[in-house]
Amino acid sequence: MATYCVLIFVVVLCGLVPLGQQASCPVACGGTCTNNQQGDIVSAVCGDVRLQTLPQTLVNLSVYDASPFTLPLGRLSGYLLNQPHLLTLDINNYGVKKLESGCFNGCPLLRTLNLAHNHVDGIQADNFIGLNNLEILNLDFNTITDVGDFCFRNLSKLRELRISHNLLEVINGRMLEGLGSLSILDLRNNRIKTVHGQSFSRLHQVEEIDLQNNHINQLADGLFIQTRRLRRLNISNNEIEILAPSIFLGELGK
Repeated sequence: MATYCVLIFVVVLCGLVPLGQQASCPVACGGTCTNNQQGDIVSAVCGDVRLQTLPQTLVNLSVYDASPFTLPLGRLSGYLLNQPHLLTLDINNYGVKKLESGCFNGCPLLRTLNLAHNHVDGIQADNFIGLNNLEILNLDFNTITDVGDFCFRNLSKLRELRISHNLLEVINGRMLEGLGSLSILDLRNNRIKTVHGQSFSRLHQVEEIDLQNNHINQLADGLFIQTRRLRRLNISNNEIEILAPSIFLGELGK
């Protein structure tokens, strides 16, 4: 069965096309383009197109079926992603294997980033440099085994972080450092065995934590003592036999 890949860009447009003249839809986009009143392309659905050849006026772009020639070695780099007005980027099932250092530097206004259903196996501290406006990050359905220390430190506006269906085994506070605005943390369906005692101590705004379908056998005392806004916690389908009252002391039910 063929694998289909989707990539969505959202950009605020500039009037780059003379008034009354519409920009031509790229051949790879099969006539799916939509133009705004100024004639700039605002949306398109494109198959196996090189990202660096696309106009920087796009509001909504879907790209599928990336070939090895389109995305060499599965590496996503800043050279490919020079979209200064981009708001939403969906690289879903696009064959991405590696995020290069500063690969999103060319997308400073990005608010939503979806990297689900790829083959990314690790996240490093320099992967998300420049994404100071990011609010939603989806890394579901990859093969992530390691999230480097402080790799989300610059994402102070992030509200949703989804890393479900990966291969994580350990969660610690250094991984989640800097996420003071986080509301939703989804870590379902990993291989998590250990959650260190200070893992969630900086998540003062978090309302939902999902840890279901892992291999956790123990939760440290006071693990959620700083998560004063926590309203939903899912730890079902783990290997936990005893829950001490001090785990939730003063938090859930307030």
